[in-house]
Amino acid sequence: MNHKSLYVLVVALVFIGGCLTVNVYFPAPEVREAAEQIVEETWGDGSDQQAERESATPTSWLHWLAPASAHAAEPNVDIDVSSAAIRQLKAAMSRRADQLKPYLRSGAVGISNQGLLEIRTLDDLSLRDKADVRKAVEAENRDRQSLYREIAESNGLSTQDVPRIQKIFADTWIEKAEPGWQVQAADGSWSEH
Repeated sequence: MNHKSLYVLVVALVFIGGCLTVNVYFPAPEVREAAEQIVEETWGDGSDQQAERESATPTSWLHWLAPASAHAAEPNVDIDVSSAAIRQLKAAMSRRADQLKPYLRSGAVGISNQGLLEIRTLDDLSLRDKADVRKAVEAENRDRQSLYREIAESNGLSTQDVPRIQKIFADTWIEKAEPGWQVQAADGSWSEH
């Protein structure tokens, strides 16, 4: 084999290697199921309509230009949400839900695109109610962040997967919001659900 043929072979292998990426499987569908279960258990399902999921089927010929993905074996993974720590977090969030829902209905509190609660306005509240809302929102956000980390830890996922878990929960909290609640879009704008 001459140098020119070897060079062409190496360039071809580098090109093919650059188009092929190996992704470690992240169980997004299973995390979504767990998120839906937890949101319904802790806050109930305030929505009569289930948001349609985006189709995984490409709708454009442009997807053929993107790098191919080689996935590691995609096992059927059950996400465990029954650890003692997760049960404790769910119970605390469930107890707090009735306290927070009136503020969500009034628009004083909204659901952020980060899967957390955000105080929108406290103008019409008494001094005591303002303090109660701040305390409840801080406790809820602390528990939600602990929940996302605990789900990763309990299921052998990486700490780098926590933002992906949080994003799936953020979408689920927003999908399951009651009509009239303030929710934040991806661009940061707020609207009624």
